[in-house]
Amino acid sequence: IEASPERLGLNGSPTSVVKIFAPPVRGGGMVFDSTENKEQAVEDFLNTFLEKEKPLMEELLGGG
Repeated sequence: IEASPERLGLNGSPTSVVKIFAPPVRGGGMVFDSTENKEQAVEDFLNTFLEKEKPLMEELLGGG
């Protein structure tokens, strides 16, 4: 590439990183234990997911 070194790589990048941080850890989510009964865990997950998504789906599909 025919370009000056000042315009290539990290030094040539127009991006400046001012601060790097990790977002706070979220907790308190639901746990679906599948160690004893995988089918029940999947069923519980799907029921919970669909129940929480129901208002959004009704709005998107015009049913609510």
